[in-house]
Amino acid sequence: MRDLGFRWGSCGKHRTLYFNWRLLQLPVQVIDYVVLHEQVHLLHHNHSKQFWKAMDSVLPDWLVRKQELERDWVGLRVSLWRLRRRPPLAKGLPPRVRCRGDELPQVKLSEADRQ
Repeated sequence: MRDLGFRWGSCGKHRTLYFNWRLLQLPVQVIDYVVLHEQVHLLHHNHSKQFWKAMDSVLPDWLVRKQELERDWVGLRVSLWRLRRRPPLAKGLPPRVRCRGDELPQVKLSEADRQ
């Protein structure tokens, strides 16, 4: 399990399978599709006709599960993409200043704020 960014799974060198830790947020039938998809890549390294024929043999309803993943869970990937992007600086505002914990500015409260 890793943070694979926008990929749900990956078949790496030396026949190593990697899965996005965010799969844990998906329904079991969709997770099964992703896992089997990557396992079939151990036999067929691309999305050839042979690849999809092998998917048919191990998971006959793979297309329904794939469509569910694309239809219902693409929003999770988009929201993750937005979280990774840095927001632009607002015009006219100074950039954020980083400081160590012992350098935090002291805030002075008025009597009214203390009550």
